Amino acid sequence: MLTFGLTLIRHGETNENKNRVIQGQLDTDLSEIGIKQAKLVGNRLHEENFTHVFTSDLKRAYKTGEVLLKQNKVSNCRIKQDSRLRERKFGDLEGKSFNEFSQSVKKAKQSAKDLNTAGAETTKQVQTRAIVFFEDLCQQVMQESIAKDTQCHQTAKKRCYGNYSGSISSDSATPDSPVWDSTYKTDTCDFESAFLPPIEDNSQSSSLESQKGPPTQLATTCQLDLAGYLKGVQDTQGRCPNVSLSPRVHRVNSSISSGRNSFDEGEGLTPGGNVLVVSHGGLLRELVRYFIDKLDCYMPYNTHHALDTSPNTGISKFIVSIPPSKDDFPKLACLFMHDKEHLVDDDDIPDNLAC
Repeated sequence: MLTFGLTLIRHGETNENKNRVIQGQLDTDLSEIGIKQAKLVGNRLHEENFTHVFTSDLKRAYKTGEVLLKQNKVSNCRIKQDSRLRERKFGDLEGKSFNEFSQSVKKAKQSAKDLNTAGAETTKQVQTRAIVFFEDLCQQVMQESIAKDTQCHQTAKKRCYGNYSGSISSDSATPDSPVWDSTYKTDTCDFESAFLPPIEDNSQSSSLESQKGPPTQLATTCQLDLAGYLKGVQDTQGRCPNVSLSPRVHRVNSSISSGRNSFDEGEGLTPGGNVLVVSHGGLLRELVRYFIDKLDCYMPYNTHHALDTSPNTGISKFIVSIPPSKDDFPKLACLFMHDKEHLVDDDDIPDNLAC
């Protein structure tokens, strides 16, 4: 399966966050603390090589992504804004206090997730937006991988076969192949082995015979064994060492703290990219809920914590594996949730915003 890293980050603090005002889709900006948070999370991820960056088109999310990328030393991609990543729309309640929201819930005799005042969305509608975005993201990563895989095979064949003029069949998909074409093979070319010198043929064959056909051994391919990879990221107690149930818990052997991609060292792993998404607490919660409820996401601890609203600039990291068939769902593994280690030791960040 093709695999990519997925990092989810909630935007930095706004004055409305501080004053407990419902923002919804109001286009509020970051506060001074929020800009500070964005810089700190950017420093935390300064060597994380992101291949794709998506943000909500609301200022507080976009600016968080913009500040974060300015701190990054290795990523070379532009931010793509997507309105599907917006916060839940609260209609007439936007700009009101959370106390007023609670009163409206009681008056309507509805749950908070189902409250549908004039112009508002339910959490189900928010989740639908999030799912469509995620499905399109998987298709984009798959399509780009097909194109790269085709180019890789062509380069490897040229390297291995030289000027051989015989007929060489190929089962590789082309860039024009459908994204979810079930005939697409999950094997992808290993760049390192593809550019190694061809294995010498020490047989007794004549030089003429050896020129009639291609080498007997081609570049090796690699496949993802998700179960094997997960075994590698778990410690001896069966817990993921990257999990931070509290922002004050020290992250042992944290790959993201050292700047390395979390999926770079998985044996037999075929990464298709490293995606950063900067969005809002409500939308991210519904996306994670979909991961857990519908996609059976591997969680190294109780899911209750995962469904809490992420704190401002909290980091959550997943590995996503895309099946070659459209009939199968992606597989996900959570490495850690809502991590805020980058804020804990900063004296300028109030304790209530760092926890």
